[in-house]
Formats: sequence, structure tokens, C-alpha cells
Amino acid sequence: MPSSKTNMAMTSPTFDDLIKVYRRLAFREVGNEAAYLLSDAESLSLIKQLADETATTGIHALVDLDRAKIGDEVILEVTKPKLHLGAFAKTFDELLLYPKARLREYDAYFIVDGAIERNSVPEADVQRRYRLCLKLLSLLMQAASYFDESREELVFIEQAKTVVPVAYDVDTLLQVDIRQVATLIDLFQGDIHLDQKLSLLAESVTRISAAHPLNSRFRYLLLNLEVVAEDLRQGYRLFASSFSYSKIRNEIETARVEYLGKIHKTIVDIQNQLLGIPVATIIVASQLKNVSECGLVFYTNWAVVAGAWIFLILLTVAIVNQWLTLSALRTEIGNQREKLNREYEAIGTEFADRFNGLLTRICWHQAGLVVVLSIATAGAFFATIAFNKVTTPTISACMAAA
Repeated sequence: MPSSKTNMAMTSPTFDDLIKVYRRLAFREVGNEAAYLLSDAESLSLIKQLADETATTGIHALVDLDRAKIGDEVILEVTKPKLHLGAFAKTFDELLLYPKARLREYDAYFIVDGAIERNSVPEADVQRRYRLCLKLLSLLMQAASYFDESREELVFIEQAKTVVPVAYDVDTLLQVDIRQVATLIDLFQGDIHLDQKLSLLAESVTRISAAHPLNSRFRYLLLNLEVVAEDLRQGYRLFASSFSYSKIRNEIETARVEYLGKIHKTIVDIQNQLLGIPVATIIVASQLKNVSECGLVFYTNWAVVAGAWIFLILLTVAIVNQWLTLSALRTEIGNQREKLNREYEAIGTEFADRFNGLLTRICWHQAGLVVVLSIATAGAFFATIAFNKVTTPTISACMAAA
């Protein structure tokens, strides 16, 4: 049966094995030399395994490990391991110099400064900023006309070609307002108008970065994300207004026709009563006859005048009802106009005239109702005056004689 030592020697080293060593290294101020304490048999066995594969692990013992024993502090030369294992760096800036490290986070890495690794809990501040930057970069890649990965450049082709090299360092990351990064990313949550938002982002990036030196464009964007976000919001607001314009216009036109029908109906509903106005005025007066004594003619005159006043009362009820209906419509239309101005400020004034026209029509209808009621009232009084002129007996005398 193979020994455990043989099994360990046969097993390929992993980055987790390297991290066990990295965490316990005490680096000298300059160079790649570091002290490593052999605290137990496992640490001694592990360092021997890693040192045996220096070309892969980057761990080289500067002492004879066969003579080392538990409790000794050995000196190692630590360099970068093979890239398929992971990335090793003394600082975060050094990590960013790895191939494509500015574009995506490595699956495994260790940074001596701060003992930062891929799965650090909690994540370091610079690590959190780095990850947010990568999310933003992913968004910019979608917005760009294309992304040249070999050159690490975002290429935007609007009216002209604009190139934005993905160049940044830790100093840039530490200056970035992470709230603005999160805000900008949140603007792209969901699929609603995503293509249009990306197009607006591309226009904004091109407009804001084009005037700056090539290698400082990406850094400038990171440090001025509030400008990008506000530019995007303004552009999207205009787009959303344009997108919903025809829908809003159709809804307003439909509402306008509906309100117009309701206003027109207020006159139609009482048009039969309006046709009766001549009957209650001129025609009623012409039906009155001179009478000097009680009789059928006397009572006919009374019936004619009473009919005129009954007609006036019924007409008054109908006009008051329609007046209240028009007042309710006036309030409803006013509320609709205020809602339009509040929710669609950019285009609300464009449709204000349509509502103003309806309100003007209501005013004319109400004025017409007042005129009609005035004419009917004058007619009833005219009929009453005519009655008094042609009728001599009083109703009380005729009732007593009967």
C-alpha cells in the first residue's frame, strides 16, 4: 500500500495549497524572499511538495529542506505560479497587470497586501470596488459597437469612431463613487427598452470621453459617473416621452370625443323642452281671450297661464340638472388636465389646448342654459301680464259664484 507521502507527491498542487503557504509568509521589504515557519509536520510536507514543482508553483527553497525540521524558519523565493493555478501579487495594482485582469476577475488569486483572496470574507473595500467596476465594464461592453479584447479597448461608432482603452489602477478604484456605479447599473435592470438605454449610454460615453486623452478616457468615465448617469436619465426621459406620445395622444383624443359627446348630450336631453318655449310664451299669450265674467273662457285662460308656469318649473328642473352635469364635467376635465401635466410634463402643454377647448364649450353651454331659462321665465311673466289684461274676474269671485 503506498505511503501517505507517496500519495502527496503524486497529487498535483492546487492554488489552495499555495494559499496555505502565502498566508504564513513574512516577506522582506524588497525582493521575492520570504520567511516561512515550519510549525508542524503538515507544513513541512506541504512546502517540500510545492518546492519540488517550482516551475509550476513558483515556490523555491533557498535552504536544504531535507535537513529542515519542525520549528525551523526557512527562506523561500516566491514568484508567480503558472497562470492555470491562479494569480499571485503583492499589491492589487500588481494583480491588475495580469493578462485580462482589468476585464474579469480571476477564479483564484492571492494578494499579499491585505491578505486578499478570491473568497475573502468579508470582501476588502478595493475588492468590492473592483467587482463593481467589472460590472460596469460588462455594461459598457454591451453598449459599445464592439469590444477589442486583444487590445482591451471599447470601440463606439456613432458619428465618428471613439476608442476607450480599459485602463485603470487601484488609485482610480479608490476614488470611484460606488453609489454612482450602483445607480448607473440599476438603470439597466430589467429588459424594458434595454436596447435603447444601451444606445443612449453609448452616445453619452462618446460625448463625455471623446475630448480627453486616449489613455485617460476610461479613468475619466469612472470618476465622473454622475455626469454619465444624469445624461442617460435625461436622454431616456425624452425617449420615453416620445415612445408614449402616440399612445397618450390617442387616449386624449378618445377622452376628448367622449367628453364632447357628454357636453352635447346636455343640450340634446332638454331639446324637447326648448322647443316648447314658443308655446309657453307667444302662442300661450295668443290663446288668451277677453273675458268679463266667470265661465268656460275664464277657466281656459287660467289653464293656459298655469300651463306656462308648469312648463317653466319643469324646464328649470331640467336646466339645473344639466348645469350640474356640466359642472361635474368641468371638474373632471380639469383633473385630467392636471394629471397630464403632472405625469407627462414634457408634452403636457401640447395637449392643454384640447382640454381648454372643452372647458370653453362648457362655458358656452352653461351661458346658453342661462339664456334659455331667462327667455322661458320672461315668457311666463309675459303670459301672466297678458292674462291680467284680458281677464277681469278674479278666481276667488268665480269660485264663490260657483
